[in-house]
Amino acid sequence: MTQCPLVSISCLTYNHAPYLRQCLDGFVMQITSFPIEILIYDDASGDGTQNIIEEYVSKDSRIRTIKNSINQKLPESLNIGFRISTGEYLTWTSDDNMYRPEALEVMTNYLDREKDCYMVCTAMDIIDSLGNYVQRSCNYNYEQMLCNNCV
Repeated sequence: MTQCPLVSISCLTYNHAPYLRQCLDGFVMQITSFPIEILIYDDASGDGTQNIIEEYVSKDSRIRTIKNSINQKLPESLNIGFRISTGEYLTWTSDDNMYRPEALEVMTNYLDREKDCYMVCTAMDIIDSLGNYVQRSCNYNYEQMLCNNCV
């Protein structure tokens, strides 16, 4: 019997092969005491994206992939993925983002501790194309989240 993943990470990618390895490495190297599943959605990329995804799928049984034959764009691709997710918690990111190794542990611990909280968001370190730190973004505003980032 397999254990059900606690966290399902969804990642949408579209023609971002140069960034994808760093993103996937961030998922694979999560330091957690619980299982995860990683769902990668190739939204009809025309570059080497699918080859990179297949390489990671062959190395890590936690990774599954969906390849859209027609570009569905972000909302529909995430809906497709969330429908097949099996985790208790769902999270998503784009292919040009990277998770810190402890990201999932911190977010799930907070949700487990704060039972009235149904969603978390995090600060981000913004880096340039060479990986150099540019700035930190942590401007959270509850009203803006409800209006601009509909869940």
